[in-house]
Amino acid sequence: MAECKRVFRSKAILGLLVFLVALNVFLFVYQCRETGYDMGEYRAVYLEELKRYQAMTPEGALADLAAREEDAARWNTLSAYRSATDPWLRELLGEQCAEAFGPDFEARLEAGTLTLPEAEDSALRQEIWGVLREQLNHLAEYPGYLDTVHQNARQMSAMSIFYGENSFSSRNIQKTDGDFPEAVEIRLDNDLAITKALGDNLPSYSALVFMTALALCFVQERKRGLWSLIYGSRAGRSALALRRIFLMLLGAVLATVTIAGGRLLTAALVYGGLGDLSRNVQSISIFRGLPEVMTLGQFLLYDLLFRIVGMWLLGLILWAVLQAVSNLQLAIVAAGLLLGAEYAVFTLIPDSYSLVILRYVNLFALVDIPRIFLRYLNLNLFGHAVRGCGLTLMLLAPGLLGAGAACVALQAKKRPVSSPNPLLRLFGKLQKPVSWLLGRLRLFGLEVHKLLWQQRGALVLLAAVIWMVWYLDAPPVDTQLYDTGAAAYEIQYQGLVTQDTLDSLRQELERLKLREDSFGVGETMESLTGLISRVEGMLAEGGDHYLVNPVPYAALMNANSGNAQRSRGLFLMLFLVLGLSGLFAFENQSRMTAQLRSSPSARRLWRKKMTLAATVALLLWLVFTARELTLIGATYSGFGGLRAPMGSLAMFEPFSWALPLWAALLGYLLLRLLVLLCLAMGICALSLCCPGQNQALLVNAAVFLLPAALASLGIPLFDRISILRLLSPMECGMGSYILCALFGTAALLCSRPLWLRLHKA
Repeated sequence: MAECKRVFRSKAILGLLVFLVALNVFLFVYQCRETGYDMGEYRAVYLEELKRYQAMTPEGALADLAAREEDAARWNTLSAYRSATDPWLRELLGEQCAEAFGPDFEARLEAGTLTLPEAEDSALRQEIWGVLREQLNHLAEYPGYLDTVHQNARQMSAMSIFYGENSFSSRNIQKTDGDFPEAVEIRLDNDLAITKALGDNLPSYSALVFMTALALCFVQERKRGLWSLIYGSRAGRSALALRRIFLMLLGAVLATVTIAGGRLLTAALVYGGLGDLSRNVQSISIFRGLPEVMTLGQFLLYDLLFRIVGMWLLGLILWAVLQAVSNLQLAIVAAGLLLGAEYAVFTLIPDSYSLVILRYVNLFALVDIPRIFLRYLNLNLFGHAVRGCGLTLMLLAPGLLGAGAACVALQAKKRPVSSPNPLLRLFGKLQKPVSWLLGRLRLFGLEVHKLLWQQRGALVLLAAVIWMVWYLDAPPVDTQLYDTGAAAYEIQYQGLVTQDTLDSLRQELERLKLREDSFGVGETMESLTGLISRVEGMLAEGGDHYLVNPVPYAALMNANSGNAQRSRGLFLMLFLVLGLSGLFAFENQSRMTAQLRSSPSARRLWRKKMTLAATVALLLWLVFTARELTLIGATYSGFGGLRAPMGSLAMFEPFSWALPLWAALLGYLLLRLLVLLCLAMGICALSLCCPGQNQALLVNAAVFLLPAALASLGIPLFDRISILRLLSPMECGMGSYILCALFGTAALLCSRPLWLRLHKA
């Protein structure tokens, strides 16, 4: 009972669990908002349309849906005709409207007898029609899919090349034919919550993170110097191991129910429930490759049990690895190498390779549920055809017994002092030069070592680099910042503006006038006329002016188009909070206050720490900026005309500053740096007031990350109070950045008296 209280009352364990649950819920809601529709309205319209088609056959529902889409297209054509200004386009749309509504449609429009309905042609409703069409197509095609499976099995059985006697191929054909049923009762219902919740592996990976933290909690006696005392008593050996195995099961239940269950509950609330749990799972398209006939409720129960047992086994294996290596740091490295190797094998081996069996005898087979259970694949196991997921299930019980026995044996027999093994001898050899180097470091170097190694800042920076390299994409182009019609001519004639440039543009305008009645030419002529007027103004003003490709600049200076700036800024804030929260709280947690008071370097330590925080923010900004500029340059043909004046771009015309584009670009990027530096100062100021690293992380997350996360969801109140929007400079005025600079300066100035008060001699 005491061990249970120690583990599950730990602030670190409870805080991590709350963070993982909140992260999963937030990311799910965030992804839902990316559709651009109000989720309450989306849910209501979806359930309304679903109720309409539930009583129909899939074929009849598809026919009715096609008729409604055709009818909506007619109304959309009429709406486009009413708003069209181009003569050629209006004539074309008029012909289509006459064919759809009759030749007298114009008179009926004027008389008011022909009016546009609003509900049937809304973008939201048509979006939901597309979702329903996918569901109905699956229901209509699934019986044919089963027939194809059995027909292919019969045809392949008649061919000697596939059906050799006692061959794996013949056994595979027989097993596939026997596994899939002849027919399954399926019906239409609400599939959105199940599809969204089960199609994402984030809850499983979050549960893996929690089980890893739980395993680390079981070996904390090494870090606290209590290993000898615990292993010296009988209760600290086998009995303690058995209790911890049970606690690992409790942790697996807690993590699975709260994280995966919370994600499923959130999906049900967002999308209006889980539908009828008594329908067969084959009614949902993601279960197309699952041959076992079961209800949705049964599958959810089996899925929950498998996740719990899988996480239990993963936790025991990680705990056994951590126990097997006496040095805690080496044990963590060994566990990381094991997980990395298993993940590489799981993801890199194709289905066609004979080594694909290693994917199912793998730790991540317990994590990636869809890839293991929702894909049908038979393995060649000594000439017999065995389902991949069946092999994973068969290994669960032996795995639990073996991992449990290993944990008990290691806990009972392994001693804190033992004969040096090759790994420890190698570690000792490496430790000598490292200790010598650390001894020669000055104060700033030691602070860097503490932040990157002891406070795990290196892992945070590594995660930031991985995110920037692998997951960061070029931001979308904000077309509100430039004239898209004139952009093609700005790209074609980019360079120094001369009289020849103006003459060429005028010639382009004359050529367009020859086909003025063609579709879309009117808008192009209007854009080109505006560009000619701007070029004339440049020549009249005198000096050197340029035409510049505006597309890469509109991508970089994105005013949060496509939520690009909010999502990127939120990740930058997350990495800063994770990396710097323990910078000052580390000394409080380590009980170093008395030693620091007696040290003559204590007063200089504040300057070194603040310099280090600013350096981390600067490095994060440099890497992110370099990656973003590289992506934009590769995607949008590079930044041209950097020496051109700001007025060369229409987005800078309101500014009267006589600056080159490179200076404007640098100023834009430096505003982001200012925000990150001010955020770093605020994080350090709060870290000074916290007694430990975990408390500092929670406080900074509550003060900075929580409002930013809510702001990214579009809540106006938090958008105004969070500094997240300041990472999108095109959305904010200079007054906002002055306030941000004042905040950063105040945090910097207030942190010094706090430090001196806590550490004065």
